[in-house]
Amino acid sequence: MNTDPRLAESWLSGAPESLDAVRAADLDSLSAEELVRFAAHGQAIVRAAQAMCLALTSAGARKDAHKAAGAGSMASLVAAEAGLSRRGAARHLKLAAQLDEAPVLAEQLSKPGMSTEKAEVVAKALAGLPIDLTASDRSAIETDLAEAAPGMLLEQLQQFSASRGVEHAGRFV
Repeated sequence: MNTDPRLAESWLSGAPESLDAVRAADLDSLSAEELVRFAAHGQAIVRAAQAMCLALTSAGARKDAHKAAGAGSMASLVAAEAGLSRRGAARHLKLAAQLDEAPVLAEQLSKPGMSTEKAEVVAKALAGLPIDLTASDRSAIETDLAEAAPGMLLEQLQQFSASRGVEHAGRFV
């Protein structure tokens, strides 16, 4: 489904206030089960927002959006808007570009248990693949790593991706 993103602007502009209202509520009045459920909703919002911001960053980089914002570079714009260091902004820009080339990974970013840190681990593994792999082999490896990522702790994923060295034929060893 490809809709006009301008339709979402009114919802997005009101979202911070809606989230502030939840934070201002008496959270101690909620049961432990309700807190777990609300926290899961909150994490889903975080993942969706991160995926959206990465997609917007990538599109903005393609259009030199930093110039329209009066920033010296996309890294400067991202650093200022996201409150990141220049190094953090550079990582954000790199991941945004990598997700353009890894559609399965980009899709997994919104899944429960996923994070930008895990996406970076998978993207790094994909970037380290031999250049002579076929598109089909690359896609299979991306799918394997990206679909495994949400179900693992970050440390497990780091070990998994490191232990899944790829031989030149494009098959896992």
